[in-house]
Amino acid sequence: MVRNLSNNFGRNNYFNLFVMSAIEDINLPKSTVKKSLDKKVKAYFSELGRVDASAIPAGELKHFGVAKLPLVLPPKEIIETLIFSRQIETGKNLAVSLELETEEKSAKSYTAYFAVTKKTRSKNNTYAFAVKISKITGEIDVIGI
Repeated sequence: MVRNLSNNFGRNNYFNLFVMSAIEDINLPKSTVKKSLDKKVKAYFSELGRVDASAIPAGELKHFGVAKLPLVLPPKEIIETLIFSRQIETGKNLAVSLELETEEKSAKSYTAYFAVTKKTRSKNNTYAFAVKISKITGEIDVIGI
């Protein structure tokens, strides 16, 4: 089943954990916002990087971070939050369609598979990637497909 995640992002307030609560006062200097954002990220992740999913070759796995255990959010919502907050970059331009194609759930891990279409003036480029969260270790990996 293919569904467009953008339909769910509007109803999902987990993005607030990272960005909106960090900039409640729009007059805060950027350094203050960054410190607040860093503090929130450190509260939920013991290790977290930034990755461009479009740059990961098919079959390659990129270790992305480690969520603190127990997970404070369901794995699906953690992934949505990481994409929404652009920790997992899905495209440099705004004309990007991101769809959750399928999910794999087990007692040990959760994996979400995404299809991405970048629309440009001349053509549409497509690629796919997956994000896997280990429920045992908290490790987060992004996999090129």
